[in-house]
Amino acid sequence: TWKMMLRSRDFKMKVYPGIGYMIVILFVMVLKNGDISAAQIQQSLMLQNSKGKLMILLLIYFSSLMITTALGGIVMSDKYKAAWIYFVTPVSKPGEIIAGAVKAVVVMFFTPFAILALVLGISFVGYTVLPNILLAICNQLFIITLISIVSVRYLPFSTSTYKPSFTSVLKSTLMMIIGFVVGAVHYFIYSHTWLVLILIIVSATATYFLFKNIYSYSWRKIISEYNDN
Repeated sequence: TWKMMLRSRDFKMKVYPGIGYMIVILFVMVLKNGDISAAQIQQSLMLQNSKGKLMILLLIYFSSLMITTALGGIVMSDKYKAAWIYFVTPVSKPGEIIAGAVKAVVVMFFTPFAILALVLGISFVGYTVLPNILLAICNQLFIITLISIVSVRYLPFSTSTYKPSFTSVLKSTLMMIIGFVVGAVHYFIYSHTWLVLILIIVSATATYFLFKNIYSYSWRKIISEYNDN
């Protein structure tokens, strides 16, 4: 999946423009006041005021929109007929292939934002910001896993078009709402370190068990998805 994301022109044409558009939106949201300066941004981060908290959390939570675009793109390919190879390989659980594809997307599209948030947070705020950044990362992985369960229903690059049903669109919208709610709750508990530490454990545990669900996908489940579409 990693190699295909780097090499596939079809994937790049479908995914990269949307990601670039969302990055522009992120900058517009942060710099919406025309008179804002780099010094003001630095001061907001150092003081950890409402704007500083929002900047750090937005950098991580907003990336879920970009990852959603990438997750939708990894199931489609103009050379989808080559996917027959999946069905003749000695793989007992196709969920392992899908889980690997999701991991590749996370590393390629989410890790840079997580590293950037860590660098900015530690540079301007110090190590006291680590619990909140770790919680944001754990929450984001939780959200990504939920989105993967809803949207990644095929093996990587194995279908010509992905036509989501009304139910799947409704589920995707619900996932976005959940992401917004999770981010909003985190913003309001930002200063309560003890609660942040507890929620890190809760979020990481929930993500672990959700990801195990993807690993457990059987051939019967995967084939039924193809037959339904």
